[in-house]
Amino acid sequence: MEFNESQADVPLDGTIETLDDLPGEGDEKIVTFWVDNLELARKVNEDWQKSAGNTVEKYSGTGAERRANQHNILWSNTETLRPALYNSTPKPDVRRRFRDEDPVGKQVAEALERALSYALDAYDFDTIVEMAVLDYALVGRPLIRVRYKPQYQDIPKKKRYLNPQDHVSGLQSMDDGIGEQTAYEYPEGSQLDEERNLAYMMDPATKKLTYEEVTCENVEWDRFLHDPARVWADVEWIAFEHHLTRDELVKNFKDGPAGEEVETMQLNVEMSDKLTEKQRETDIFKKISVWEIWSKLDKKIYFIAESHKESPLKVEDDNLNLKDFFPMPAPIYAVESTTSIVPTCEYTLYKDQADELDRVTARINKLIQGLRLIGVYDGTIPEIDKLKNSAENELIAAENVNRIGDIGGLKNAVFFWPIEEASKVLVNLYNQRDQLKELIYEITGISDIMRGTTDPRETKGAQQIKANWGGQRVSRRQKAVARYVRDIVRIKAEIISEKFSPQTIKLMTGREATPEMLKVMRSDALRQFRVDIETDSTIQAIQQEDQAEVVKFLDGFTRFVQGIGPAVQAGFLTAVAAKSMVMAATRRFKFGREVEDALSQMDAEKADQDKEQGGEKLSPEQQKMQMEMAAKQQEGQMKQQAQQADLQMKQQEGQIKAQASQQELQMKQAIQGQEMELKAAQASGDMELKREESTQANALAEREMLMKLDLMEREMQMRLEIEREKAAGQIQVAQYVAENKPQPTNGGKTR
Repeated sequence: MEFNESQADVPLDGTIETLDDLPGEGDEKIVTFWVDNLELARKVNEDWQKSAGNTVEKYSGTGAERRANQHNILWSNTETLRPALYNSTPKPDVRRRFRDEDPVGKQVAEALERALSYALDAYDFDTIVEMAVLDYALVGRPLIRVRYKPQYQDIPKKKRYLNPQDHVSGLQSMDDGIGEQTAYEYPEGSQLDEERNLAYMMDPATKKLTYEEVTCENVEWDRFLHDPARVWADVEWIAFEHHLTRDELVKNFKDGPAGEEVETMQLNVEMSDKLTEKQRETDIFKKISVWEIWSKLDKKIYFIAESHKESPLKVEDDNLNLKDFFPMPAPIYAVESTTSIVPTCEYTLYKDQADELDRVTARINKLIQGLRLIGVYDGTIPEIDKLKNSAENELIAAENVNRIGDIGGLKNAVFFWPIEEASKVLVNLYNQRDQLKELIYEITGISDIMRGTTDPRETKGAQQIKANWGGQRVSRRQKAVARYVRDIVRIKAEIISEKFSPQTIKLMTGREATPEMLKVMRSDALRQFRVDIETDSTIQAIQQEDQAEVVKFLDGFTRFVQGIGPAVQAGFLTAVAAKSMVMAATRRFKFGREVEDALSQMDAEKADQDKEQGGEKLSPEQQKMQMEMAAKQQEGQMKQQAQQADLQMKQQEGQIKAQASQQELQMKQAIQGQEMELKAAQASGDMELKREESTQANALAEREMLMKLDLMEREMQMRLEIEREKAAGQIQVAQYVAENKPQPTNGGKTR
């Protein structure tokens, strides 16, 4: 928590624990505390808010700096970037964090996913996110708030008659008008029904929950402040500004600490800057600024009107119980910084180039307007005027053709305004404008591919390389927007899990919310479940890439089944392990969830079939025969596996011997060749040749020894493995027979 130095008695190190520790008396100290913190936040954000305001005006073309014939590269870049960052509704993906067998957890995950899908579709989520993305591109920070909106039905007061026998000790008695009931004691506030001569009390009016919804709203960038900090995790309060009419003020805060004073509070926000003096004196054209402050310090929500210093308008306890307290995710920033979370408008990074681009464009337009075909001609030749106004394919009769010939033709009779120099300047200006645009595109990272412009002489491969590398910066922004949307979805999931009634969940999902499901949801949904959105679901899908991904998966899956199937059938690999391998591979694809659900459904159907088949009880004789057959089958399988292993060992032994013989023959041939070479070269180096011959012989002997040792080692490992498998098979058969042996009854007979 940061504090304003104007708070003289408040420690500046942020050591206070509650707002009750503030100096002063009553509620005034709370208002003063928050007003000072709001003013400090304004000063910290002053430069950015000024820059943001100018940027928004530049984008919309309504600012005071708007020039005629301007290029407005900001609008062009923003409109190119917006659809690239977000253009489709995200698909929620709720899964259990751990893959344990948990039927209730699976039902909860499915219900949450359905509820989130409904919430995103029903309340126009796309429009809210698109507005936030526009703020992200212009002012450098999007803000989306999540709201929980329950709907209630008023239940009027009802009479509750009091039974005289059920008296309450220690409370005041009724008046004598009740007659025989005067001997009994009734609660204070009870009344007499004169017609029935009975005492009664009025139950208070109640509200019945009829429906719930969790919605989002875009927060205006200039109506939001927060605790100045270096990182978002250190922010201890955020504030939303509301502009309320007199009626809205009275409706919301008349019953609060301010009481009746809200009816006379001064309205300090003008709805328009074009009001007359008479209109400025009328409340109908004015509103009041009210700040809604969410304080992490004491987990409370304060409503403060800076013009009302005596007390807050209202103080509420936190009723959402969100993990991070704030009803909004941590913002994302177009220009990130490690020293401050004050936003930066990206437009400021190329504002100078954009201004120069506007000036060049304005000069080009002026030159174009001046490039008109104008000139003078010889007035003594009336035929020139006729030529100027003549129609197509028309011949003009000249009375004095010889005079036109004497002056050298019409070219010497007409003199045009010189435009050659202006044309040269115009070409240079066009080149300068193109260079400025390229510089701006380099700063912003908006490539030619994104803008749909490429060099027709480039190859497809070159264009692909440019697309891959040119989209790196945009890809980072796409991921940032996707993470921001995911965090919004997580907050929605928290609220649905914590607040929604079983009736609302059923209306949204079409599934019954059992008490077991509600218990899991109310415990801690985000710890037991992973709430996410499908990969790339917020950006435009490319049909060709999706098709290629499907083909790639099907091809790989087919090869996997063909390769792993024999291993599963032979018992070298269990079906559970094969399924786990398939699941690990499919989760890398966008449609991995559907494949996982399909495999799980297959397991459930197989389990149901096994249950139905095993539901029929067998007689003791049938059980004994079944166990004996199983034992014999197991023993036969083990013998067969041992024989196969023995055969494989013999085959490998033969292959090793053949390889050794072949290598020995090759070595002998090599030695013979080297001996011939040695004999031929004895004259030049007898001693060196003998030394080399000895080295080669030693190498051959060493290789033969290593091959023999390797062969012996392989034979020993193979024989040990066979013996180990035989022993394990015998143990499994014995265990199976012992576990499935029918148990005798008390009479010594089997059941």
